[in-house]
Amino acid sequence: MKEHEPYVLAFCARYSFTSRYVMFVVEDMMIDDERNDAFAYKARVLMGAESRFSIKSFRSKLRLRREEVYLLSPSGPALSLNPIVIYRVCNSCSLGRVYMLDSINGARLSYDSYCNHRLDLKIHGLQNRYPYLVAPAEQSG
Repeated sequence: MKEHEPYVLAFCARYSFTSRYVMFVVEDMMIDDERNDAFAYKARVLMGAESRFSIKSFRSKLRLRREEVYLLSPSGPALSLNPIVIYRVCNSCSLGRVYMLDSINGARLSYDSYCNHRLDLKIHGLQNRYPYLVAPAEQSG
């Protein structure tokens, strides 16, 4: 293992910039009463080794969707990770978990979480909502 240490350390050093990005899920959103051009959010920060993630409040001009997971860059833009990464309460553990897309079968998305429990979701209109995920059905000629 010692022989791989310099490579692992170099890898970690190259990707340390990602530690400045914050992954979160929007829990609640309201129009900001103080600034009419912004939104007031309550978001669950999905970072760290905690099994219960903290809720933070922030204001932004960005319009974000409830229950979607985002990655926020230090410069301000937010990238939706939906449906690749989702946050849901685990049916087995009853705790909120981050799930990663594992497979797609028709309109069914299957997810895995670090608690090793699976989550299957059926998405109506999957092709229309996420055209980049599913190749269109081949047409017979």
